[in-house]
Amino acid sequence: MALAAAYEAHVKLKLEPLKTSIANATIMTAAIEYVGEDLIISQPVIGGVTRPLLTGEQLRLSFSLKELGHVTGETEVVGRFKIPSGGGEPLHGYRLTIPDELFPDERRESGRAGGSVNLAREVEIYRRPGEDPIRGVVQNLSKGGMQIRTHDSPETPLRSGERVRLIVHLPPPVGGINRMVTIARLAGNRNPRHRVIGIAFEHDIPGLVELLKKTSNAA
Repeated sequence: MALAAAYEAHVKLKLEPLKTSIANATIMTAAIEYVGEDLIISQPVIGGVTRPLLTGEQLRLSFSLKELGHVTGETEVVGRFKIPSGGGEPLHGYRLTIPDELFPDERRESGRAGGSVNLAREVEIYRRPGEDPIRGVVQNLSKGGMQIRTHDSPETPLRSGERVRLIVHLPPPVGGINRMVTIARLAGNRNPRHRVIGIAFEHDIPGLVELLKKTSNAA
């Protein structure tokens, strides 16, 4: 189990709120205290300041292991947990659900940026003209594609290799994108209505390389 291996290797976790915006897209770090039916973590911190978690809060969890590289998954806060401190007052931590699935964290590859650097933009995906769109939010972005977390799922599931129309407005110098793209990858989510979709661009996006450089410098 990847999380158990991360615990044994004393790997720190990175946590990000799923319901994010440009204003609150902050990355927390926490230590793994125990891995069992649930995941026990220390109190998360941001820049040395503790950040309380709310029961039911949904988070994106990520970490790195030599054997796996950078991986990510989704978790939910079950509640607070008292961690023994070797004879002193117990420390406060949190109990999280074990992610249903871990998959490669493409944001950590070269030339990628995440929604935490002002790219959490709303997206519309159209399978056919005239149909209601599948809506979601940008999670990761690269010069070759993007990762999207959908707000809902269509009655007929998307298929890997399917061509769809993508509409999204990114910061300058890219601006609006309205073009056909290919579904490259599909992943599950703790909420069955949500999916994580990997989109592959079929052609270069003008201004995208410059945008990635800007967001990389701002991170």
